[in-house]
Amino acid sequence: MGHFRTTTLFHYTKNIEILKSILKEGLIPNYCYEDLSYSNKDRGIGVPMISFCDIPLSKTNSFIERYGEYAIGLTKEWAYEKRINPILYAKDDNILTSLSFYKSVELHYREELKKYVKDLNKISIDLSPGLKPEIASYFNYHNTHNANVSIHGMVKKYRGEYNGKEQINYDENEWRYLVEDTNNTPWFWRKEDYEKWRGDKNTCKPSPTDELKNKKLEFSVKDIAFVLIKEELEIPGIVDFINKGIISNKSIGDDEKLILCTRIISFEKIKNNF
Repeated sequence: MGHFRTTTLFHYTKNIEILKSILKEGLIPNYCYEDLSYSNKDRGIGVPMISFCDIPLSKTNSFIERYGEYAIGLTKEWAYEKRINPILYAKDDNILTSLSFYKSVELHYREELKKYVKDLNKISIDLSPGLKPEIASYFNYHNTHNANVSIHGMVKKYRGEYNGKEQINYDENEWRYLVEDTNNTPWFWRKEDYEKWRGDKNTCKPSPTDELKNKKLEFSVKDIAFVLIKEELEIPGIVDFINKGIISNKSIGDDEKLILCTRIISFEKIKNNF
C-alpha cells in the first residue's frame, strides 16, 4: 500500500539560487494571498507565512510546475517544534461565511474600544469596582482577534485556480508556518490592501521586510532530510555550495557536509525511477 503522506515537509522553490539562499540563511516568510471568497462575495487576505507540503516524492510530477523543481525537505519533528501545522480545506461556503462573520464581530469590538483609547496595543484596564464596559470590549476583541488569526491563516478553499485553470487545492497537502499579526508584521485583512502591497502581478513580489526576516525559520543539518534539485548535472554545483560550510547561518563540520551531500536527489532521477 502506497504512502499518502511523508515523514518530511517539503518547501519548494523555482530556481537553484533561491534554494542555495534557503540553505545558507534559513526560510524567510513573506505575504501570500488567500482567496476566501464565497457565493457572490469577493473576499481575500494577505498572510505572512511559509508553506510546506508532505506529498510523497513519487507523486510530485504533476505538482512541480506549480511549486518549482527545487526543494528542501525538513523532518516533521523539526516542524512540530516550530509550530508548523497542516491546514484546513473548506468546501462548504458556510465555513467561509462563518469566517467572515467572526471577523465582523472582531471589527465591532475594535470600534467599541476606539471610544476609550487610540492605540489598542496600549490600552490599560481598570479593575476597580464599578461598571467598566471597556473591560468586556477589550477581552472580546483580544480573544476574537487571536481566534481569527489562528483560523483565517489555516483555512484554504477546497478548489482554486492556477494560471487560469481550476485545481483541487486539497491535493496539495499543505502545512503552514504563520507570522503573528502585529504592528511590525501586520496582516492584510482586505484584498485591496494586499493588492496595493503586491503591485504588478507580472513582477516578483516585494522582498520581505526586516521584521519578517527576523521571523525566519532556521534548521541544522540533522533537520534536513532532502535537498532536491532539478537535474543530475546540478549535483556538483550544490555539493560545492555545501562544502563552503554555512548552513542556516552556522558553520558546519566536514562530517555534516558529507551527511548533507548524501541527501541530495534530483527530480530527474525521481521521475525516471520512482
